[in-house]
Amino acid sequence: MASRRRSWDLLVIVFVLACLVIGWFMKEGILARKVEFTDTNAGVALEYPARWLPRPDPNSMLAVMDPQSEAFYSERISLTVSRWLAGQEMEGFVENLQSHREESYPLYHSISFAPIQVDEIEAARLDYSYAVLLPCMEIPSAVSAI
Repeated sequence: MASRRRSWDLLVIVFVLACLVIGWFMKEGILARKVEFTDTNAGVALEYPARWLPRPDPNSMLAVMDPQSEAFYSERISLTVSRWLAGQEMEGFVENLQSHREESYPLYHSISFAPIQVDEIEAARLDYSYAVLLPCMEIPSAVSAI
């Protein structure tokens, strides 16, 4: 006995495919959303993904993390502002910053320093690493940061 094709089978298939495509576009739109952070006093503006969550950090103006990061020590942004003394050279400023971080972070190590331009403003890029020992860990986790 031959099976008879019903006219609504094709409609169901088209409907399911349309729902899948619409759902995919919705997911991409949600993942592409950004949150803008602006502090006019410090002259700082940046964007981060809307799905990132705030995390407690009393020393930062902004502290957010990626809750879906696969790393044990998740991807994060911590924004702090340090005062630049009038007449201070960039290298001196970075040296002060490094000495402060050596006191704050265990096993701090500066990897590289390079002067850069950010929107035609003199800036610096400092790559560094440090170790983190969380309560549930026996071995420290190495963190690379910029």
